[in-house]
Amino acid sequence: MAARSSAASASTSGSCLDAAGGLWIADAIGGRVLRITDGGTITDEVHPGMPVYACAVGGAAGRTLFACLAPDFFEEPRKSAREGKIVAVPLDAGAAGLPGEWVEDLDAG
Repeated sequence: MAARSSAASASTSGSCLDAAGGLWIADAIGGRVLRITDGGTITDEVHPGMPVYACAVGGAAGRTLFACLAPDFFEEPRKSAREGKIVAVPLDAGAAGLPGEWVEDLDAG
């Protein structure tokens, strides 16, 4: 991952938070995942080689960025194709919370 300090435009497809408060954004058009901190500073940029449609931070230690990749988002060509994949990238900052924890909090109210 390379550190970035300038603002950039991104086509947000999906996003998630890490434990340090960084927002990871899946940028399908740019074919990358960006980590943005408060104030809009891009601190990390991952280019996995295909458009990125979703991302999540998790794994056993909560320090892995998962990115969902596919050549495009057109439903018909994707039905019979198998080019899509999920990649895992180790992170310094862990996950902000697990989706199950958020669901329990919403249901508890």
